[in-house]
Amino acid sequence: MIVAALTIGGWACAADTWGYSYKDFEIMAEGSANDALTVGRQLGAMDESMRALLHLSSVASEPPTRVYVLPQAQLAMLDAVWSSEGGGFFRTGPFDDYVVLPNGPLSANAEVYEQRARALLASWGLGRLPEWYRQGIALLMADARVEHDQLIVGQDLRERSERIAHNWIPMAQFLQLAANDPTLHRSPDTEATYEAQCWWLAHLTLLDTVLDKVMPQYLQRLLMGESQQQAYAATFGIPYEQLDQYFRKLRGKIVLKRYTAALPDPVVLTNPPLTTVQVQSRLAELLLAHEPQAAGATQMAKDVLSQEPKNERALLTLAGQDFAARRYGAVQERLAELGTSEELSAASHRALGTLQAGLAKARDENMPGSSGVDARGMRAAARTHLKRAMDLDPNDPRAPFQLGWMLSTAGDVVGVRELLPKVEAAFYRRPESADLAELLVRMHTLAGNTADVFKYAVAEQRLAATDADRARATARVERLRTQLKAPQ
Repeated sequence: MIVAALTIGGWACAADTWGYSYKDFEIMAEGSANDALTVGRQLGAMDESMRALLHLSSVASEPPTRVYVLPQAQLAMLDAVWSSEGGGFFRTGPFDDYVVLPNGPLSANAEVYEQRARALLASWGLGRLPEWYRQGIALLMADARVEHDQLIVGQDLRERSERIAHNWIPMAQFLQLAANDPTLHRSPDTEATYEAQCWWLAHLTLLDTVLDKVMPQYLQRLLMGESQQQAYAATFGIPYEQLDQYFRKLRGKIVLKRYTAALPDPVVLTNPPLTTVQVQSRLAELLLAHEPQAAGATQMAKDVLSQEPKNERALLTLAGQDFAARRYGAVQERLAELGTSEELSAASHRALGTLQAGLAKARDENMPGSSGVDARGMRAAARTHLKRAMDLDPNDPRAPFQLGWMLSTAGDVVGVRELLPKVEAAFYRRPESADLAELLVRMHTLAGNTADVFKYAVAEQRLAATDADRARATARVERLRTQLKAPQ
């Protein structure tokens, strides 16, 4: 068995570190093989449970997500915030999520799972759900726990139950509160009451079937663009004060239910633990994604290249840093080292193509330092690498998404028409993606397919995450509707 001995600037560990893929997760975890596999099973069970509770189709998949599970001491060397807050979650694009966790029980990372739950709602086209409901769902998932290979969602948390038994924000005010409303932040007590009320109402809605006759209709009307007052009047049909009275009586007698789901069956890791170089290169990737100018990423990548001069991940890490610093000449040099390799992974082809597309855009925009960039050559190379990434991993949405925007921005009608089936296939696998809907509107516009532009504009309108996005999409839909009705 290979034992990784990692030493970089005071960093040291001597334990097995495993890397594997599970569903849409790419996981790196230190510990035993069984512990490493458990991480994927738990995350997969949480996502499946959340979809089930929301009654979403099984096609509502999570974005590709990189997961890093490391000892607390190592987290402290990577990032002080991750160490103090028990991990972290961040998103670098519509299809790039990162989860950082310390070794330990699922319940130790509540803040991380709360952030991921909110991000998943946005990924599933539910970003326009009311703030209180999204917050309540996130708190429910953050409180989930694993017992005897079962994931348990929902429980009667005494502190929150007692708080809403003695404190209550009137529903007329509560249902309209926004996340940045100063009312919520005037005192810690008010914030705690708001969170407890969000959690309790989401619990009733998702697990206890108390509001199953009115709440789905109310939420659907909000998603369709109705105001809170209109949606409430059309579904609840009673004064807010009467709803407060109903909940006051209910708080004293309801016994909250639990949702239980078995963890997926374990699999067997057949690959050996990661080598020191593999661990370093993956951590350098993580640091670069989190902070493009991270000094730790530079040092790790250079240490890797001193041992493996052609290491894909390390070369791409340094190229990404050079690009962020607008050192375009250095980016071209590093990419040239990679471009001749015939054994690049799908991820490396995608990253290489994305950087090449970025170089072409920098030259088109006449960015300082880009005079030596061959924009046409970079776009041609990017197209080759992104197509290769799609061939190697046809279910990953990132390469067709990147290529679609590059071709659309360049006005390449022939290229857009050729790529359209791949981007549409990505959307059919992720029909909840507003980003793919927006791209398809752009591509079909260039291709001259008015009926298809209208179809995806309607999808973009339905999935819009903000009022401003919805207003823009609605205006486009109305213009297209007029065009389609006009005599030909």
